Formats: sequence, structure tokens, C-alpha cells
Amino acid sequence: MTAINVLKLADSVHVLSDGRAGDGFAHSLVPKAMPIPHLNAVVATRGPARLLGLMTLMLCTKSIAFDDLRGELGQLKWICEQQSEPWQIETLAAGFDVVVAGIGSKGPAAYLISNHGLHGLKPWHVFDIPYCLATPVVDQGLLEAVCWADDPLAEFPRLVDAQRAEPSVGGFAQLTSITAEGISTKLVRDYRDAVQVVLR
Repeated sequence: MTAINVLKLADSVHVLSDGRAGDGFAHSLVPKAMPIPHLNAVVATRGPARLLGLMTLMLCTKSIAFDDLRGELGQLKWICEQQSEPWQIETLAAGFDVVVAGIGSKGPAAYLISNHGLHGLKPWHVFDIPYCLATPVVDQGLLEAVCWADDPLAEFPRLVDAQRAEPSVGGFAQLTSITAEGISTKLVRDYRDAVQVVLR
């Protein structure tokens, strides 16, 4: 499953995701985070590859500012239940996580919501990410070394380096950064030439 990592700083919030879609040897490369420039936000998803576009559309439909996205997350279960196309129903039936990060009226913010209880949270509970989030989970020592470093943003890509132990994580590491001035995104790691051996 996808790597999604969040780092919330005093004046910015950053989402670091991988680019591998699919398990084992059959895979493709896709972004897992989508900038939403008019809301100064980003949506990132873990789940089926087509979830990202669908989730972004569903969350943006009624939002005119980043703060509106928080309200939409609170209604996400109902919003998902309103989808009627067969491909939408199939996509939303899979287990998924959604991260929304951006700059709101109170500064940087990031939220996680899941339709399952695998993270110790109730399904559909909107979790306010306090500072740092790593999914899939990494060693606690590494997480602390990265998040509490003098320059945590410079150390941030180490999380995806470690998460590549999961066969479904890889391809590249994409950093999406949001400040009051706007959104930037770039590759900070390129694993496309690396050979990944997957044992089944």
C-alpha cells in the first residue's frame, strides 16, 4: 500500500508520498498526492489508484477555502454513500486512507480519515495530525530522528527509504509542500532504476 507521510511545521505542511501502484512484480507509477491550488491544499490517498481523483473531486465540490475541506471530511461517509456509478462503488468499497493538508485560517493543518479501523481510530473519524505522521509505520527511532531533527524537512525522505521494505512502496518519493504563498511539488527520490526483489 502507498506511503503517505506528513510533516507539519510552523509555517508550512509537507506530504511525502511514493509513486508505485500495484503489488509484486506488476506495477505502474502514479502520483498519490494531488495539489488543489485554489484551496492551497493537497489530497493524498492510500487505496486503489483511481481513488485519488475521485476523492479530490468529491471533497472539492462544495469547498471554497481550505477550512471548508475539514467540514467535508466530517461528512465523507455520507458523500461516499451518494456515489452511484459502479466503478465509484467498487473503488470506495476498498479499504482506504485520505490525508488532506494545507494552510487554513489558523495556519498549517493536516487531517487523516479512514474507512476502516486499522490505525487504532474509529472508521470515518477525522484525526487532526499534530506534527508528524508515517504510513506505513516505520521504526519509532527513525521517526523520532527524522521528525525531531534540526532540519526535519531535509531528513523527511528517509521515511520512504525505510518504507520501501514494503513490496507495494517505491517508484519515487514525491514531496508536496504547502505554504501561505502556494504549493510546490517535486521528486526527492527516484527509485525507478532500483531493482526490487519481492519474495512471495
